Amino acid sequence: MQQTASITAEDERDRTQMFALYQERGAQTESDLLSAGISKDSQQRNAAAVTERIWLFDAA
Repeated sequence: MQQTASITAEDERDRTQMFALYQERGAQTESDLLSAGISKDSQQRNAAAVTERIWLFDAA
C-alpha cells in the first residue's frame, strides 16, 4: 500500500515560520520556537522538513 504525505495548513505555516526565524536569527532553541507560538508537537513533526529546507538554502 502506498502512502502519501499530507501536510496540514498549520504544519505548513509552522514550517514557513521556523524557516523564516532561521533566516532572521539563525538557529533557534525549543524555547525560542515556543515563544514564537510553535508548539513542541509541531516542532517535532516539522523539524526534519525544516532542516532539509535549511540545508538546501545554505547549499545554494
